[in-house]
Amino acid sequence: KTGTVYDLYFKGRSEQAALEAMIDDRFFGMDCIGFTANYLRWLGEWDKYKGATPQQWAQWHCTKKVSSAADVKPLDFLIWDGHIAIVDWVWGLVEDDVVKVDICQSSAGGPQCNELALLRCTKTTNGEGRKLFKVEHPGSPAMPVKDHFVLMRRKDFFW
Repeated sequence: KTGTVYDLYFKGRSEQAALEAMIDDRFFGMDCIGFTANYLRWLGEWDKYKGATPQQWAQWHCTKKVSSAADVKPLDFLIWDGHIAIVDWVWGLVEDDVVKVDICQSSAGGPQCNELALLRCTKTTNGEGRKLFKVEHPGSPAMPVKDHFVLMRRKDFFW
């Protein structure tokens, strides 16, 4: 579709009809930060939205380092440069440094669960001394982000 937002959605429509048309056209996206922040609000961890970049989440919202594959727990946060996701379920270790998990996230394709992904703990750390992990297998459907990332945890936030 081409044209102005007004012409495409609002001209000749009520606000409700315009917004419904925008939703039908997938005009609104739910990015990774909105997904994780709203998840924390839904759980009652937050009473309001707290904006932050993915890198700021590791500094402000989930500051506990995850330093091994064996230490990965449900509700840990995977943080890339520019993306964030949540560990939904931990199936267990596949190797000493590889863990099988389900990941929940939202990206250009919208909210999704990537089942049976394999995450490898590398021997490398980033500039803040956090252990780097990499996606060994992207799961199904395939995770949209595959670069190195850190795993972080909110204090006492796991099941």
